[in-house]
Amino acid sequence: MSRRRHTVILALAIALPVVLLATPVSANGDPAFSVEAPGRWVALGDSYQAGTGTGDYYPDSGECRRSPASHPKLIDTDGTLRAGGQKVPFTFVACDGATTDALYAGMKGEPPQVNALTSEVSHVTLGIGGNDLGFSSLLEECLMGYVRFQGPCDARLDAKAQAAFDRLTRRDQPGNLNRVEWILSDIRARAPAAKLFLLTYPRFFSINGGKDGTSRTWLPWKDRCNYILVSDQLWINNWIRRLDNYLVAAAVADHRATPVDIYQLSEGREICPDGDVPLDERYVHGLVGSILPPNTGVKPESFHPKKWGYQTTAERLKEDLCAPSAPSHMGGDTTPLRMTRDITVSPGQTVRIPVTMAGGPGVGISTSWKQGNVETRLRDPDGRLWDRRGLRGRVVRTPDGISQEDGYVPGPRAGGWTIELHGAAANRAPMTVRLAATEIAKRNVPPTARMTLRRNGDKGNEFVFDASRSADSDGRIKTYLWELGDGTLLRGKRLTHTFAERGTYTVTLTTIDDRGELDIVTSRPITVGR
Repeated sequence: MSRRRHTVILALAIALPVVLLATPVSANGDPAFSVEAPGRWVALGDSYQAGTGTGDYYPDSGECRRSPASHPKLIDTDGTLRAGGQKVPFTFVACDGATTDALYAGMKGEPPQVNALTSEVSHVTLGIGGNDLGFSSLLEECLMGYVRFQGPCDARLDAKAQAAFDRLTRRDQPGNLNRVEWILSDIRARAPAAKLFLLTYPRFFSINGGKDGTSRTWLPWKDRCNYILVSDQLWINNWIRRLDNYLVAAAVADHRATPVDIYQLSEGREICPDGDVPLDERYVHGLVGSILPPNTGVKPESFHPKKWGYQTTAERLKEDLCAPSAPSHMGGDTTPLRMTRDITVSPGQTVRIPVTMAGGPGVGISTSWKQGNVETRLRDPDGRLWDRRGLRGRVVRTPDGISQEDGYVPGPRAGGWTIELHGAAANRAPMTVRLAATEIAKRNVPPTARMTLRRNGDKGNEFVFDASRSADSDGRIKTYLWELGDGTLLRGKRLTHTFAERGTYTVTLTTIDDRGELDIVTSRPITVGR
């Protein structure tokens, strides 16, 4: 049997960012979501920020494929960010194919995207990392490998994906930062008063895998989605989730970046969703083009959001621009501290909020208020005080009049902590403080998938499949998914299956743990009916 063990470097992070002040709808047609934001908004990033997939691009954007139907441009058109009753200036420099390096080097005849950042910028949106992981090339290699009968994508390409992920997450930048953490800190230096929003990527396939009619060709493929095995669909989802977890963790470590998690936005509207969902109401394209001769060719729109997807992302981002909400728990993890609360603090008063830490890699504490001054402090289980200096915190008054303080504690020990909010005696009146506490979860060790298979007595076409030797060192295995090579998909730790036709089959077992990590193992070919 062949196996591919998935190594995970970064754990899940759950972030609870700072609230802004929203203005209501006005009679003259102002948008339902809007926020006073004097300054300028800059939209940075890759194809998922530019709008690739809409098929409608600004001619002068060339191969960067910036679209009027992208979520940044939709929000700009709506006038969500306003100053003095007018839309704030908007600078749109995201570009198809951008990597973390391209943000600084420029590409496709355009200058570096970060050149658009200056001190008067009030908001920055960024989506980056997919091209560093090699999404496009990996997906094309995955698909073309099926045509060449090279076997599952996981076995062929996981090492390549892991190597790219290792490069992206390696702490080789100044200050012992990884690549995205360093970019966030550099954006802070270039636009010190800006609110920064870091977007993740959507899930491509349903959590149980999907199927469509397009895979029923002369090739021996049944019940797949865009020719892709269910186990490989889950493998692709898992790499998207890992990248998203890394991005969320980087935002938390940056203290003042707000992660905008869109991983779950595609739920029910994936490439091959459960149920009858119209094609134009699905979140993301599947394969656009063909992997089969004579018209082989994969178009840039492949595996990018459709117009419906960008509209949905725009609605999600609008909410965070006006009143940020916590990203969902990806991977089913519910262990870390996750709290957001509005608290009234009177002049001279200290409000104490008890919390429980799980002992993760770090915890971020963020507070924001409109007037006066508030100091945030923490006490650990031994009573040790972490003041503003210990939290590495600082107070920034943003262009829209919000005072914001952010701090971070690396490696908090597990146990009971206390968050203290102290209102300055000079404050004129009680104030409402938005408190957000975010703990990065511990590393989730993937399960180990193991299978045995044997013929059931003298029944030449009946086999027993057993995954009882599979294990998870830091949790439990929640799902055992068997793909039996004849189009049959079954779940269970131990099962029996009868192959209806003679032939040679390859069996794949996918084990998924209670926090969403997986491992895949593939059998040697088995011969039936000979």
